Amino acid sequence: MRKTTIGILVFLIPVSIASAYYFGRSNLTFGYPDCNCYPPNKPYQFSSDYEVDRFRNEVNDYIDCVNSYLEAAENDIEQISDAMDDARNEANWFIDSL
Repeated sequence: MRKTTIGILVFLIPVSIASAYYFGRSNLTFGYPDCNCYPPNKPYQFSSDYEVDRFRNEVNDYIDCVNSYLEAAENDIEQISDAMDDARNEANWFIDSL
């Protein structure tokens, strides 16, 4: 009995995790693009002030990149929300005109 329960859990957990991402239809053709920002590699030890400054600049560039991605994503959400409102209003106007 215990082996059966463990076997079922081993099967169900990955299935539930995989299906947790997408439910239903989507208007996005290929899904939403991933963030293409990559964090800099931190040296094990800095050997000069130049390396410290360069690393700080790379960290700042990374943060700027992520913030730009997030800002664009928030703009996309706003556009999607506006499009949803427009579709809802048009459908309601049509139904009310019947």
